Amino acid sequence: MKKYDILVIGSGAGLEVASYAAQNGMSVALVEEGSLGETCLNRGCIPSKMLIHSADVAETIKNSEKFGIKSNIENIDFASIVKRVSEVVDSASSNIENSVRENGNPMLYKMRGKFVAPKRIQVGDPSAGSGQVEQIEAEKVFIVGGTRPSTPPIPGLETTPYLDSTKALRLEKQPEHLIVIGGGYIAAELAHFFGALGTKITILVRGNRMLNDEDEEIAEYEINLTTQKPDPPIILTPSENQELDIDGRGGIIIRVNPQPLAKKYSFIIAKRVCHNALGTYLHIPILNHNTANNSYAIKEYSADYFKLLKSLASGGKTDFAVIKPVAN
Repeated sequence: MKKYDILVIGSGAGLEVASYAAQNGMSVALVEEGSLGETCLNRGCIPSKMLIHSADVAETIKNSEKFGIKSNIENIDFASIVKRVSEVVDSASSNIENSVRENGNPMLYKMRGKFVAPKRIQVGDPSAGSGQVEQIEAEKVFIVGGTRPSTPPIPGLETTPYLDSTKALRLEKQPEHLIVIGGGYIAAELAHFFGALGTKITILVRGNRMLNDEDEEIAEYEINLTTQKPDPPIILTPSENQELDIDGRGGIIIRVNPQPLAKKYSFIIAKRVCHNALGTYLHIPILNHNTANNSYAIKEYSADYFKLLKSLASGGKTDFAVIKPVAN
């Protein structure tokens, strides 16, 4: 069984942890099942902001007359917009993987990991019947697994085709009308991207307004800007659970208590993300420092984990929270 000084699970912020440790002479194992770069590069801030830039360009053209410039948009090649972003993201992720493999430290295990004992992980899936399966150990473990879209408990959702935020970022066919379920920043970004490029938008928000987690002044300013657009989205705030069904023509009927609200052909669940450490294989809660496993989990909000790495590199001990933002 191979033993390492440091084991890092996740290749987003985890790459910074792994690189710093390797540069300071420690042997490092990096476990990543998916594309390297994790949430931010592959399905978060980078692709979303690139797509939103195209939406911003369209909005600028639409409003150019305010600045004495008359213009119009002849055509929007939606598939080309999405394809360009996907190619940039995939290329960047591939380059990261090639670089890690060439260096050799960190040692990349591009497969799923499962804790089988304190400080010991099984990499690979024995039930698959093929491929590499082995166990590795490390003196210190960092859980930096990133996030994935969460699914709300809406009756009927499990039998209804829908997009989550990850799938929406790769959607190459522009929907004519889109229902966005959710009222946070992810919902706002996706509604802006699709809406600015011509999709009709309906937003379902639980609560009395969108962007409830933001400062009230910021939320009100954003909502005012949105509702003043020439073709603003419809923002609805039903207080009860939404009940979803599929009609005979393949469209979607959303009923609210129990009246039909709208019949559309695409909708996005744009709710909060959940931590990948809460997945099927990684039975470890979001934590600071687990003394039994000597493991560390990078949390969601703000910042100073380099202090921890420097302490670890010099053999020191730490007992403070390890924190890293989800998106740069």
